[in-house]
Amino acid sequence: MSPIDAAEALGGAQVLGAAVESELDFVHLVEEGLPTRVIERLKELGDLSDAELARIIPRRTLSHVKGRKRLSAEQSDRIARAASVFARAREVFGNRAKANHWMRQPNRALEGAAPLELLRTGSGASLVESILTRVAYGVYS
Repeated sequence: MSPIDAAEALGGAQVLGAAVESELDFVHLVEEGLPTRVIERLKELGDLSDAELARIIPRRTLSHVKGRKRLSAEQSDRIARAASVFARAREVFGNRAKANHWMRQPNRALEGAAPLELLRTGSGASLVESILTRVAYGVYS
């Protein structure tokens, strides 16, 4: 998934407060800090409970966000990365319900871990995206 796809998954210009016309536009938005509204958008995108969201952004960090208008660059990057993975899963599986179910299931290619458990780090999210690409090309995991 491209950064433009992640931006759209997070609600596009309406939520982000600016049009994203290039990948670099989105990179700049993430560096400046995304609006805190993207947290709710990610929860909707992944049908995430508060506990599941805490796997991506720790609860303590989320508690510090309340009352602020923008996330830090690091928090924004985590949200953008997770949105990209959820959007890719939806693309691969054809609908949100199937994608979100897959994200929560133990996966042999991940040594029994559920993909959702790996979204906290860039390397974990990259691994999940790699597996989604394999699934998309018929190499089931």
